[in-house]
Amino acid sequence: MGKLKAGTLIEVITASIIFMVVFIASFSVLSLLTPENRDAIELIDADYRASTIFRAFSNGQHQDGEYVTQYSWGKISATLEPYSAYSDLQQLSITVTFNNNRKRIIHKYVVERVQ
Repeated sequence: MGKLKAGTLIEVITASIIFMVVFIASFSVLSLLTPENRDAIELIDADYRASTIFRAFSNGQHQDGEYVTQYSWGKISATLEPYSAYSDLQQLSITVTFNNNRKRIIHKYVVERVQ
């Protein structure tokens, strides 16, 4: 077995330290660039509330107009309007707006109007 020179061992340790520093620095930068998902609970609640509003307004028994519901995280606007040239259909637009960011969720449906 051959003997290892002291210079080679120092070079290996130095290279390992440099690779480790570069890895840690790049990992830190990448973790800062990824968005935080702090508002996941708000998104889940908004999706649930929007589906509840859809079930309430999709029965076709509501008049045309805008219905707004306020929540702690934002508001949900449900807009019912006539659908094109068909008098027995309505367009239901549900828009979810958040207070703390610029996210919006928009759902559009066509529902049958009960006469």
